[in-house]
Amino acid sequence: MPMAHTAADPRGADALRVETVKDGHVLRVALHGESDFSKIHELDQALRNIELDGARLVHLDLTQLAFADVATIRRLAAFAGYAKRSGPDVTTCGARPTVRKVANLLRVQDDLGLS
Repeated sequence: MPMAHTAADPRGADALRVETVKDGHVLRVALHGESDFSKIHELDQALRNIELDGARLVHLDLTQLAFADVATIRRLAAFAGYAKRSGPDVTTCGARPTVRKVANLLRVQDDLGLS
C-alpha cells in the first residue's frame, strides 16, 4: 500500500505544498502551488524530510506547480543530485515550458531527468 506525506504551507491556494507517495521502490514527489525565493526555506525543509530509503526511482511531479523561479529550480536540481548520489534514478514530469527553459539555461535538465 502506498505511503503518503504532505508538507503544506497554510497561507492559501497559491501556497507551496509538497506531497510524497511511496509505492514499492518508486517515490513520487509532487509539488503544488507556487514556489519562489520567499518560499525556499519551506521547500528546503520539505525536501530535507523526504526519506529515500529503498527507493529506486524518485519521480518529481511538477504538474500542479503553477510557478517556479530560478531559486526553486536550483533547489530541485540540488535535491535531484542528492537523490542520485544516494542511489535512486530521478525523473521529472509535468514541467511547464518556462521551467524547462530555465532548467536548460541553468544546465540542470539532466539532473532533473527532463527529457
